[in-house]
Amino acid sequence: MVCALLIASEIFLTAEESLYYFGERRTDKTHSNKFQGVETPSQNRYVGYFAHVKHLYNWNLPPRRILFIKRLIIYSIRGDVCDLKFQIVMEKKVVFSSTSLGNFSILHDIETAGVLINVYDSPCLYDDVKVQFFSSVSNHKIASAIVLVWANDFI
Repeated sequence: MVCALLIASEIFLTAEESLYYFGERRTDKTHSNKFQGVETPSQNRYVGYFAHVKHLYNWNLPPRRILFIKRLIIYSIRGDVCDLKFQIVMEKKVVFSSTSLGNFSILHDIETAGVLINVYDSPCLYDDVKVQFFSSVSNHKIASAIVLVWANDFI
């Protein structure tokens, strides 16, 4: 990515400076004032990770941190959550699936449209982790196509 190159070549020292410069250069103000920078939150985070590796860790990866998911909270969901399922993916492999009996519980608060998912026996998680939510109920706000959540243990 261009922003990482700007940091690596020491044109900019911080992710914020690099991302701002890239957005300013990419935005064609003769046609629109809409900022055209890096818009994906995960790309923004990875530029920050890159800057940390360069400046704080002197180009070495930081030590791996092992994490466990104990609870997942969805703050707004519509419809019936009785068939809500999820899986945790790491290194392109499913390492946890809510289809196993007894490894999770779901509490749905209809008044706040919130869902609390308690995860039991979470595997050790590290590096990039993806949580995928599935539902087959068509009136769900998160239709069957689904919601993806990415996390990284880096910082």
